[in-house]
Amino acid sequence: MPDGVNDPRRPRPKLILHVEGAREDELARGLSAAEAVLRRDGDIDLEAAMAANASRDFIMLDGDLQPINDITEEEHRLAKLWEDALSAALDACCAGWAEEPARGFWLGIDTGGDTIRPWYVDPPIATFRLKDE
Repeated sequence: MPDGVNDPRRPRPKLILHVEGAREDELARGLSAAEAVLRRDGDIDLEAAMAANASRDFIMLDGDLQPINDITEEEHRLAKLWEDALSAALDACCAGWAEEPARGFWLGIDTGGDTIRPWYVDPPIATFRLKDE
């Protein structure tokens, strides 16, 4: 598997799930569920995470009140896919809990140098490497 050191190819991205109060086994269940959703559309693509982040950004308007940084239909589709993966991850991770958390959770991708995740959270508490096909 590429590791960027012994193998010069870039390492494969890792999904990262952060849920406050979750145990490692719960996080692993959540990550598996998220991967299953994202794999429905083929290999996990960084574009889905970036589109999800873009869809949350403030939409800026020009002088005629038209969006100047709106995202494309494909980016909306990818953002929805990412949100579905996060929802599946929470459902699986928090199965058996009295209630799912209202905040303190996120799903991100570690690309081997940069992690695509919300800026306001602490470092992740669990990761796993995506399987090579």
